[in-house]
Amino acid sequence: MKYTCYVFSEGGSDKKLLLKLIPLLERYHARNWRFDYGNASGSSPEIILNQCKQSIAGKAFDLVLCFVDRDVVRSFHSGKWKKEVKRLEMLYPEVLIVWQIESLEDEIRRGLGYSVGGKSKLISFAKRNVEKLVNSTYWNKIKQIIIDKENSLNL
Repeated sequence: MKYTCYVFSEGGSDKKLLLKLIPLLERYHARNWRFDYGNASGSSPEIILNQCKQSIAGKAFDLVLCFVDRDVVRSFHSGKWKKEVKRLEMLYPEVLIVWQIESLEDEIRRGLGYSVGGKSKLISFAKRNVEKLVNSTYWNKIKQIIIDKENSLNL
């Protein structure tokens, strides 16, 4: 059985990066999943989550992942950012928020231990170092979300 996952990211460049990298995850850990993609064009996490919610309205997905930069929450709500994170998670229960320390690109760079070049070089490096990417802490977090959801759907 194929499950459906909607992957929503903060901007077009993050979406392009995910379009290149999610198939690596599919090949190794998510063979039972079909992925669809969308992206926001806003600055605040709440705008991004609201656009994600609007884009899935009337559609049925088994899992909805929304990639949001935690540093943006911190900049908007400096002293109370942890409360804001919890508030957003409660406000959008249909969306599983993948909180990134900074940006998607930085998370992947950190996971690969790769710090030079732009996104195309990063993607090329990731393709040559698939094992390192799929075993990184960041990807393991995403894999675990998918595995847990698949297990709950199989019950």
